[in-house]
Amino acid sequence: MPETFEEFMKRVDAVLISACGVGHDDLVDANWSDLYDEMRDMRGDAFEEAVIETMVDEDDGFAHLMRENGRG
Repeated sequence: MPETFEEFMKRVDAVLISACGVGHDDLVDANWSDLYDEMRDMRGDAFEEAVIETMVDEDDGFAHLMRENGRG
């Protein structure tokens, strides 16, 4: 059974919370539905990096947090 959008967003939140302590609701609205179509089959490090890269591109505050955490 394919991953639902809600399951996908739980994985997104896990990555974001691990990276900077906040979930997607606390950050700019990325186009998650498009990303869901592109990334739902990604797993592991590839998924984590894609989520972080997307948020660095979309949200200056997130990019700043990543630089402070040595990840950007």
